[in-house]
Amino acid sequence: MAFNFHITRYRGNSIYGLLTVRKNGVIVNLTGKELFFTGKLNRGDLGTVFQKSLSDGILIINAALGTAQVRVAPEDTSDLTILKTPGASGAITPVYCDCEIKDPSLNDAYTVSAGIIDLVEDLTRI
Repeated sequence: MAFNFHITRYRGNSIYGLLTVRKNGVIVNLTGKELFFTGKLNRGDLGTVFQKSLSDGILIINAALGTAQVRVAPEDTSDLTILKTPGASGAITPVYCDCEIKDPSLNDAYTVSAGIIDLVEDLTRI
């Protein structure tokens, strides 16, 4: 799977992303759909670092235009250990993410975006 994003953010900070949902290049009307944004330390992990949904962290901006905002809250990443990568100039912990949409009326589900959020150490711990 190709990644749509690879960003760096600070551990324990809010992370925002805007999303326009498309299927086969066509904008998807989000009315009646379920959205999930999931982050894991390893792709095969059963547990998650975070999982956002319409009831926690995903806000539909314009359903007809397929736009939504995802927010990963500070508490979702504040306790993560930042790992040192051999040969890297700094310490990072990659979190592998994807966004999936479910259409209960069609019994359909598909991944609309995937990528990596590299978390780096924050200096101020509040």
